[in-house]
Amino acid sequence: FAYLTWDRHQMAQAIRFGDPEATELRFTEAESLNRRYDELMRVENEIKAERERVNLRRRTLARLDNQLAARGIFFDRHGNLIRGDRDDPTPWEGVASNVTHMVTFTDQVARNYEQRVQHRFAELRNVINQLRSSIAEVNRDAGRADDRFERTRNDLLETLDALERRYEADGVQYHHDFSELRTRETQLDQRIRELLELRLRWLEELRPVGRIVTTGVESNFVVINIGRKDRVQRGMRFEIFRHVQGRYTSKGMLEVTDLEETQSTCRIIEVVDQRRLPISNGDLIGNPVFDTQRPVRFYLAGEFSHLNKDDVKRFIEQMGSIATIVSNPDEIAPGYDFLVAGGRSDPFQDKAREFQMTAIREEQLVRYLQPIFQPIERR
Repeated sequence: FAYLTWDRHQMAQAIRFGDPEATELRFTEAESLNRRYDELMRVENEIKAERERVNLRRRTLARLDNQLAARGIFFDRHGNLIRGDRDDPTPWEGVASNVTHMVTFTDQVARNYEQRVQHRFAELRNVINQLRSSIAEVNRDAGRADDRFERTRNDLLETLDALERRYEADGVQYHHDFSELRTRETQLDQRIRELLELRLRWLEELRPVGRIVTTGVESNFVVINIGRKDRVQRGMRFEIFRHVQGRYTSKGMLEVTDLEETQSTCRIIEVVDQRRLPISNGDLIGNPVFDTQRPVRFYLAGEFSHLNKDDVKRFIEQMGSIATIVSNPDEIAPGYDFLVAGGRSDPFQDKAREFQMTAIREEQLVRYLQPIFQPIERR
């Protein structure tokens, strides 16, 4: 019974949907009930469309019959033309009459124009002679103007030659004076360096990249005004600070836990002094490795004790900045912002001082490591 039920179900499915492997015609997909139903619906839609077109033709014929009837023209049931008792012309007769009238009027206008031209021919000849005289006078004035232009052009060329000779002489004198002033400037710069004994600047204050807009110190979280569109990443750490009486004052550290498009939620991971320096709205945040406007560029030089240079380079690049490892002081060039100075990096520090870079120690940089960052050796 179960097999018979299954067999009848399969047969019903084949009759309804068709069977690609069927050998009998009534079980094929082309003869299936679904295919026949679709064909029937298509034919019904075509019939509806044809009926709409027929009705449209009937309405058009009825409108035209009314227009012809208004002119006294009728048709019998066999399609034969029947004229009524009215004498009004048909639209075609009216059009033919208008065309004939327009042709007659156009011919008359053309004849009148030819007569006026023949009458005014002598007057036009006088106007043409006057115009020719005016053109000849203009040509004579143009010739005199060309002569004046050539004389003025020659005078200007002579003046230009004199100015070029004077420019060459002044250029020689200028290069001579410039060389003397350049030499004097170099001597003075060297003297200034010797007198001032320029020192390398070390990172002491951070540049703000955002601020705290909402605080929830009791629940240990804050909201900052930078988010995903500013290239902020989950896990980034920022130092909280404020300028108190003109002095840079650190208040603690925070870590990004949740990102939105224009703001981020952070947890407080370090507080310097909650009683004297509480974290509040408007506090500034900063990170030496991060900038919302452009990538920060770093040189890595010397011997690192906490992490190797490859790990530090990878960490900086994960923050969206640029890092370059240098092994020779001559590789340092302008255009970089920071020198991460490890041990035995004095020659690199001297080179960075010439390009007015800011130096940062490895210990300062490690404070901003993300918790998800893992050094290569540990991985």
